[in-house]
Amino acid sequence: MKIFFIFFSFFLISCANYKPLTGGNVDILSPRFIYSIPNNFSTDIQVNLKKIQIFFDENIILNNIYHHNHVIVNPYYIRKYIIIHPGNLPRKYISIRFIKTLKKNTTYSIQFNNCIKDNKEENVLSFFEYVFSTGKNIDLTYIKGNITNFKNKKNTIIGLYKYNDDMTLSLKKKPDYIAFIDYENNKYKILHIEKGKYLLFCFYDENDNQIYEPNKKELIFFKKTLFLSKDQEYLYHIQISK
Repeated sequence: MKIFFIFFSFFLISCANYKPLTGGNVDILSPRFIYSIPNNFSTDIQVNLKKIQIFFDENIILNNIYHHNHVIVNPYYIRKYIIIHPGNLPRKYISIRFIKTLKKNTTYSIQFNNCIKDNKEENVLSFFEYVFSTGKNIDLTYIKGNITNFKNKKNTIIGLYKYNDDMTLSLKKKPDYIAFIDYENNKYKILHIEKGKYLLFCFYDENDNQIYEPNKKELIFFKKTLFLSKDQEYLYHIQISK
């Protein structure tokens, strides 16, 4: 009887310590950039460039790539002339195709914000940027800042317009550069800007077309003339007018 009790106690302890199989470690790492064709931060790229491929260490999918704040393309005019794959099809690379000839001596930046994730665990790569230039150098000028009184976040646009004698006509088009807006921390940034004189313009975009339309009662929140003359960081805080 004593032997049976010892055996039964051992059986209960063994059952209590049993751990089910987990199937291996869970992947908690974001996709990792491996290489690209052409190389990231390349210069002297031909204006007739047709395709870019960006390779990662695992299968990835893209999410919300058509929202202007998830994929920032600058100068902004080229955004409507590119096609981005794979979308929801898992692959180890992103393919970017150009359907318009590029401009000479221009730095192009394509920023992916919280939209690249791995196919299995959906770990998100919070930020990835691909940059190239059709000239000899990469433009390194950028602006950033805080946004105060930031309430109507969904349809707010922050853009840079090249300054000219008739800014009324310029504001009827999409910005030359568009900002990434960090909604959680009320911050913005615009990277790789060509040196020059600009109008920093913040407005409410009711139609979600990135064009200021005063006849639609779209509000101007902020505007300021900037002189960007050096490859450096410029800090401009935006206070939203009430």
